[in-house]
Amino acid sequence: MPNQPCVNRNLLAAQIRLLRRKIEHTDEPSLIQTVYGQGYRLRPVAPLER
Repeated sequence: MPNQPCVNRNLLAAQIRLLRRKIEHTDEPSLIQTVYGQGYRLRPVAPLER
C-alpha cells in the first residue's frame, strides 16, 4: 500500500475535534481551520500587546 495515509480519516477528525475542545473558546475564531481536500492548518494569531 504505497503512498496511502497511515491515519484513518475518522480517527484524525476525532482527534482534531478533541484538540479544538481543549484549546478553543466560544468567543474567539477557531484556531484550527479545516482546509477541505487538504487537511488542517493553524490560524495566525496576533502577538499579545504588553
